[in-house]
Amino acid sequence: MTNRLWWLFPLSGGLYGGALWYLLTYVDERSLYLAPLMIFIIAAAYCCWFAIGVRKLWRDIVFSLVVCGLTAGQVAVFQALVGFANVYDTSVTGLFVAQAVWVGVLVAMWRSPAFAVPNDDGGNAEDAHNRGTMAPPRGKWGRFVDIFQIVPQIWNIKLSLAFGGVAIGVFWIMAYLLATLLNIVGFTALKDFLESSFGGALLSGAAFATGIMLTREKPNLLKAVRQVLGTLYRFFYPLQAAGVFLFLLLGALGGWEQLLGQDTSICLVVTAAALWLSYLLFGAIQSGVTTTLFGRRGDVVFRYTLWMAPLCALAAIGTIWIRVDDYGLTPQRIYSTWIAVVVLIGTLWIMRAGMMRGNKGGEGMIAALQRAFGQVAIGGAMIAFLIHLPWLDPVSIAAGNQQTRMMQSDTLKHTDLAFMAQALGKPGEKAVTALKQAHPDAVPDLAELRSMPVWRNQRQEVAASEIPVFPENQPYSRADLTQMMDKDLQFDRQFCKSDTVSMSAPQAENKCALLIVDLDGDGIGEAVFFSLRPVATVLKYRPQKKQWASVRTLYLEKVGSETDIIAQLKQGDFKLKTPAYSDLSVGGVLWEQTR
Repeated sequence: MTNRLWWLFPLSGGLYGGALWYLLTYVDERSLYLAPLMIFIIAAAYCCWFAIGVRKLWRDIVFSLVVCGLTAGQVAVFQALVGFANVYDTSVTGLFVAQAVWVGVLVAMWRSPAFAVPNDDGGNAEDAHNRGTMAPPRGKWGRFVDIFQIVPQIWNIKLSLAFGGVAIGVFWIMAYLLATLLNIVGFTALKDFLESSFGGALLSGAAFATGIMLTREKPNLLKAVRQVLGTLYRFFYPLQAAGVFLFLLLGALGGWEQLLGQDTSICLVVTAAALWLSYLLFGAIQSGVTTTLFGRRGDVVFRYTLWMAPLCALAAIGTIWIRVDDYGLTPQRIYSTWIAVVVLIGTLWIMRAGMMRGNKGGEGMIAALQRAFGQVAIGGAMIAFLIHLPWLDPVSIAAGNQQTRMMQSDTLKHTDLAFMAQALGKPGEKAVTALKQAHPDAVPDLAELRSMPVWRNQRQEVAASEIPVFPENQPYSRADLTQMMDKDLQFDRQFCKSDTVSMSAPQAENKCALLIVDLDGDGIGEAVFFSLRPVATVLKYRPQKKQWASVRTLYLEKVGSETDIIAQLKQGDFKLKTPAYSDLSVGGVLWEQTR
């Protein structure tokens, strides 16, 4: 981009901002055209700022139009087949994040040609080879895209977008100060324009594009910032690796039971640990070092940290599929599975590259890591595109899976049906209709299902006064226990009634119970709260603080082996199991503690 054309950046930013303002203001939010047009405009702005001026102009324009058309078309097809109504935010967010991923990586690939054109490093792609950082490109595809340059280009784009955000903040501080000064002397037009939605969109777009323009005009600035951040990430990587190692060590010593006993969302935490560890490495290789990351001895230790991220990804997949066996697929579980699988395969590929001490092409470990990250980025972008092709999207897959599972089930839970009606869009509606035809008496109407509570924060909790306490001669007063259940077991009391018939049906009886038993042998009885979940919360009374505290959790040894807890406790059919003060048997069914 020549200096004479710098004005195109703020002009284009203002035009794109004005276009988005027009759509949001004058197009009905229920229109089928709104989301695809917005995505098209956003993708067009992105390609205009990052893809134009990279190769031959006509190729850049054709590439940009194809990318914008594909992403807008994918959103339009999703809206037509699934819809945004009666779909939870997880599915909509997953769709847009996937668009950002594959479009972003594709543009980074376009900015990484393997022939001599200027790039943001102030040189060209061949210079990198001539400096000895990697072997020259080989093969047909090696002459089209330089995989080695994809990672620096991804960082350049991210930093340019960050500078655009900074430019918006700086502009608005300046603009409001100026408008306030003019307002003092009676000129209010500028402040009125700034406070209007049109003026805000127009000027914010122009400021954002100006920030990006500065990074295009000063490419060496991006390289310097990359190296500073890379050095910072090199410092933080060993700290994160030590923390993940501690997590895995505690898991090997007995914590896996607790991990696998958590709900599905815990997989995101474990996956995030693997992702962040890999992301720190992703940044560390941009620090400018060319021989070793952590010194000769440090690199030896570093290589043995690369196995931790794949192990975290495996643990995340385990936490997901334990629930899939019992409750089937949901969009969140499918998205989580895809992320965990990509992280697993990607980190294994990165581990392979990190173990290399050199290859036939002359690459060292750092160059091999950078190439591996580029290949992982390409693979992740391909999956992000493929998982939202027609009928392959997570919502359609989840609807089909839930329909099949319920067709094979002897009982139909209303919360499962309500979930399909409220969270699975048009595919869920079709699945409910098919179930209604197969079981007309057991499946309520679609409108009724959409008004039913589904998620935990919508469920009706049972009053503490309805929950029986065993044994009858336990040392705590009923008032104290009721207060404890109101304060500390509010969440657990949402799972006291079965929803097989209906959450509000009068025949849905309470199934929760509280057992006072000394689990740790200190002479003070702990409170064990049983519900319909395969987990039981254990609370201990702290006399010094005069309050109860959750200390551990019991897990049902075999899910599906539940008994009538209230009847068994009323008969006194419970006892501690070995190891002493660790496990608890109720009616012959084992509840295991985490250890």
